[in-house]
Amino acid sequence: MEELQKEVLEQLGAQFSLALEGMLGEPWPSSLHDTPVSGDISHFLCWSQKLNLHKEPVIQVAVDNAAWREIGTRALVAVGLEEPEESDVKATYLELLTQALSGLARFLTSKIGTEVSLESGAEVTLPASSGAGAKLQCLRLTSPTGFSADLFVRVEPVVIDAMRQNKAEHETAPAAADPAQRQSQPQPQRAAAAAGAGPAPSGPPPPAMDMLLDVEMPVSVSFGRTHLALKDVIKLSTGSIVELNRTISEPVEVIVNNCVIARGEVVVVEGNYGVRIQQIVSRSERMRSFD
Repeated sequence: MEELQKEVLEQLGAQFSLALEGMLGEPWPSSLHDTPVSGDISHFLCWSQKLNLHKEPVIQVAVDNAAWREIGTRALVAVGLEEPEESDVKATYLELLTQALSGLARFLTSKIGTEVSLESGAEVTLPASSGAGAKLQCLRLTSPTGFSADLFVRVEPVVIDAMRQNKAEHETAPAAADPAQRQSQPQPQRAAAAAGAGPAPSGPPPPAMDMLLDVEMPVSVSFGRTHLALKDVIKLSTGSIVELNRTISEPVEVIVNNCVIARGEVVVVEGNYGVRIQQIVSRSERMRSFD
């Protein structure tokens, strides 16, 4: 196995372990194995994920039915659902997988040099032939009680090629300037500073700022918005569904004082919902929100 491919698989395993630990409150270490796919792979639950690197899905994760049911059930039992429906079990497993893939996308961003994000994903059926299983690498997650789940993963070459290209560009970057050049570069800056051209060093914050820093501000998270006619609002009752203007793959908004300050993804930490910050809103964008 190529080193870069191994690095991607290990990172996916680490991210899935973090997602499971956040939900279950216990470590689930991951490891790579040379275990071949056993059984009819067409009966596995296989998730095919697109990234913004390519128009086609670039990551596939397949797991047998017993494994995803066990993972999803344990996660829901941990939050108090003793007898969850199978549809909820499946959705919970896929949510954990999506969290792991989101973490992998952030890792790929650092390795490729451009922002990598999740796009659409879908459940697919793999062909039952052994050739399909031979292309998958085994990623094993192990619980503290000894239960293990084998995830069979395929990463398309386009991902590895992008990592390899970025690595090669950094290795062939021009060498740094020699010491004599580095010594001569700061001299104009020192001269400008001596002439008063540089900014004055900032002093300690005024006393009033210390008081403001202790003021508590309500923080809310927006999953989306919609507009309803009054006649539709009146019809709302228990069980009604209100569709919002945000897809499941879009980030939620963190709002302070009616102003969006950040965006991120929903995660689960020890049975509680949380938000992992992915983007801090710039000052100019915050100012535009007041217009």
